[in-house]
Amino acid sequence: MRRQVVHAGCAGVALVAALVALPTTAHAEPTLGGEVRGEVGSLGGEFRGGPGVRFSAGYALDTYPILVVPELVVDGTLFLPAPILGAFRAMAGVRVGFTTVVEPYLLTHVGYGFLAPDANLVHGFAVDAGLGLDKRLSRHVTIGGTAAYQGFVGDVTMHGAALGFHVVGWL
Repeated sequence: MRRQVVHAGCAGVALVAALVALPTTAHAEPTLGGEVRGEVGSLGGEFRGGPGVRFSAGYALDTYPILVVPELVVDGTLFLPAPILGAFRAMAGVRVGFTTVVEPYLLTHVGYGFLAPDANLVHGFAVDAGLGLDKRLSRHVTIGGTAAYQGFVGDVTMHGAALGFHVVGWL
C-alpha cells in the first residue's frame, strides 16, 4: 500500500511539472484562497473528525477554456474530542477543470505532513485528491466547495475525507 501511495504521489508531482513546462505565450494569474473544512479520518481503526483550515497560493495558467492551476497548500486540522490529536500538511499540486461561470475541477496534492496522534509527532508523506465546484462571482472572486480524500503515511497511516467551503481571489 505504501508503495502505491508513493507511486501516486510521484505521478502527481510529474503531472504538475509537465503542466508547468508546457510551452505557452499566456500569462499566469496569481490566486490566493482560504478554506474552512470538516475532516474525518481513521487512525488505527478509530474514527475521529474535526474542523480544519486550508490556505492556497497558485498560478492560473491562461489555457481557456481549460483550468490549470499549479498551487501550494497548507492546512491544519484539530480532531475532536482529544485536543492533542491534530494534523498539518504542506503540499504542492494542481487543480484541472473547465473555466465557465460554474467551474468543475479535479485536484491533487502531495507533500509533507505530521500527525499528533498523542503527545508525540509523527512525520510522513501527505496526499489528497478530490473534486471541486466553484462559482465565479466576478473576474476576481470565486466561491465553492471541495470533497477530497486525505492520506498520511509515516510511522502510522491515516486515511480520511474532507469537505470544505472556500473563497479564491484571482489577482
